[in-house]
Amino acid sequence: MDPDAVFKTDAVGSEILGSKTPIKPLGKILNESFEKNRSESIRKEQDQTRVVDFTVCIPAVFKFKDASLLVEKLEMVRLLGAGRVVLYKVSVKPNVQAVLDLYTSEWTAGRESLELVVHSWKLPGTRIHYRGQMAAVDDCHNRYGWSSRYMVFDDIDELIVPLKHSNWSELIAARERIRSGNTAFMFRCSVMNNDHSSAPKEFEADAARYSSAVLSLTQRDNFIWPPIKRSKNIIDPRKVDAMGVHHVYRGKSDKYLTDFIPVDQGLLYHYRWPLTLCAPEVKDTRVATKFGKRLVARLKYIWNKLKDVDPGWKIPPMTANSTRPSCELKVKNLEKKRKKELELKKKQKLEKSTDKKIKNPKETKQKEQLKKSREDKIEKPKEKKQKEQLEKPSNKKIEKPKETKQKSD
Repeated sequence: MDPDAVFKTDAVGSEILGSKTPIKPLGKILNESFEKNRSESIRKEQDQTRVVDFTVCIPAVFKFKDASLLVEKLEMVRLLGAGRVVLYKVSVKPNVQAVLDLYTSEWTAGRESLELVVHSWKLPGTRIHYRGQMAAVDDCHNRYGWSSRYMVFDDIDELIVPLKHSNWSELIAARERIRSGNTAFMFRCSVMNNDHSSAPKEFEADAARYSSAVLSLTQRDNFIWPPIKRSKNIIDPRKVDAMGVHHVYRGKSDKYLTDFIPVDQGLLYHYRWPLTLCAPEVKDTRVATKFGKRLVARLKYIWNKLKDVDPGWKIPPMTANSTRPSCELKVKNLEKKRKKELELKKKQKLEKSTDKKIKNPKETKQKEQLKKSREDKIEKPKEKKQKEQLEKPSNKKIEKPKETKQKSD
C-alpha cells in the first residue's frame, strides 16, 4: 500500500489537499485507513483458514506433567465434535511436550484431522490472575471466533459431555429447536474424584494400560454446582463481545440468551482431587459406557506412536468408600485440629498462671492491706447487735449510784 494514500483521493474525498472540498481530521482518516487494511487482511486469512464446527480453548497450562490426561482430553473432544484445539502453554514437562509435538507434526503432514494449535504463553513478571487465564480466553475468542461456528471453553482436566446425544452438534441442535438464538450454552459442574478408582469391569485392563481417567474414575460428588459457579460454556462467538471463564460477560446485543443445560442432558465433568474431603458420592459410568470403546481404539492408536513416553498420571487404587484416601486425610486433619485446640488451651492456662506469678509483691501486699481495712470498717450485723446489748447494762449501773447520791443529799 502507498504510505501516502491517507492523504490522497480515497482518504480525503478530493484529488489534492488544496481542494475546496472539506477535509476530514487526520486522526479520523488514519483510523478509517487502518480499519480498511485490517478488514482486508482478515478476509485474506479467512480465505486461507478453514472454518470448523467447534474450537476448544484450553487456557494457561502450567507445570503440566500428565501426558496420558492430555492424550485423553484431545481424543475425547475429537469424539465430541472438535475440529480445532487451541492450547496456551505456560510450561509443561518433556513427556507432555512429546504429545504436543506428535499432534502438531501429524497435522502438518496431513495425517491428522484434529488441528492442535499451541501458543507459548509467557507473560510479564507481574501478578496476573491464574497465569493470565482471562487474557488467554479473550485472545482465543477474538483470534479464532471468526473461523469457528461454536467455541468451547474449559480446562485440560474437564469435559463437557452431552448425556442424551452423541456429540455437541446434536445437543445444540436439539436445544435450538426448543429456543433459537442462544448466545451461550452453560453446563453445570460436578467433580469426578481421583482419590480412588472404580473402572467398569470391561474397561479395567485398558484403564490401567492407558492411564485413563475417563475409564477409571466413575465416582463423582453427589453435589452438582449451581449455574455460573465452576460452570463452563459453549458459545456462538459472533454473539459474544466479552467472554469470561465461567460465563459470558457481555453479548453483542443487550438481550443475549444463555441456555442453562439441564443436568440430565449435559454435564461438566471435572476430573480432579476432591474439593470436599470424603464427600458423599454417586456412581456415574455414563461417560465410560457411552464413549469407552471408541476411546480405547483411539488411545491404542496414539500410544503406539508414543511407546517411549511416560504417561505421567497413574490410576489410583480401587478402594472401598470407607478407606478412601480423602476420608483418611479428613480424619487426620480433624485430629490435627483437635491437637491444635488442646495445645492452645494449655498455652492459655500457662499464660494465666505465669501472669499471676509475675505480679509485683508490693502491690499485692498493699491490696491485701486495703482489703483488710475495708473489712474492718464494715461491721457485721450480728457483731453490732451483740455490742449494743453489752453496752446497755453498763449504762444502767453507772446511773444508779448518781440517783442514790442525790437522795442522800
